[in-house]
Amino acid sequence: MFLPGSVPKGPHHFYIFQHKTKPWFKFGESRDPDGRRRNLGRSLRSREYRRWTFVNYYGCFYVEQTAIGLIKNLDFVQVRSQDWFELDPPTMDAIIVSIDELATSIIEWEELNTSTECDACRKDRPYGAFLHRTNFLLLQHWIENESGPFEPMDSLEERIDFEIKRLKLRRREIPEDVRQLILETFPAKLNALSS
Repeated sequence: MFLPGSVPKGPHHFYIFQHKTKPWFKFGESRDPDGRRRNLGRSLRSREYRRWTFVNYYGCFYVEQTAIGLIKNLDFVQVRSQDWFELDPPTMDAIIVSIDELATSIIEWEELNTSTECDACRKDRPYGAFLHRTNFLLLQHWIENESGPFEPMDSLEERIDFEIKRLKLRRREIPEDVRQLILETFPAKLNALSS
């Protein structure tokens, strides 16, 4: 297993190469898979069979190790080195379905979560503006209980009560969208909103 001292930045590719004359497949990770394929030499002439591109090294490395583990668990013959295996293309295509499912979910997660700021919380976006205006009313605080899993520290109803009191103390009007949320969620609190 290769763990670099400093992880290179930029996209990483998990690739599968197929030997041009033998039923051999190579599984690997590289920033430059085309260069890697050229460097294999004449004895290991190959073509690219499939490639997935990841935002960072870790997602790519995880998929590579999972794919190699899957192939090893299925007892396919290892040839040349630890990342070359002998199997027929129809079997490889069936295995790619599983690899693709994992890779696609990680790539989608990376696309949603690798920015430095969460889009959902940006003040210039509608939901982010709502969260900021309501002091993140919909988010609950969680604590770890010694006897079990995380539990909510306060319920949504308790958070709404707290926000109503806070706004009244500051003599601020409850924003209309928050008022609507409260009326739809806890209609009994209508009196608290009016007074």
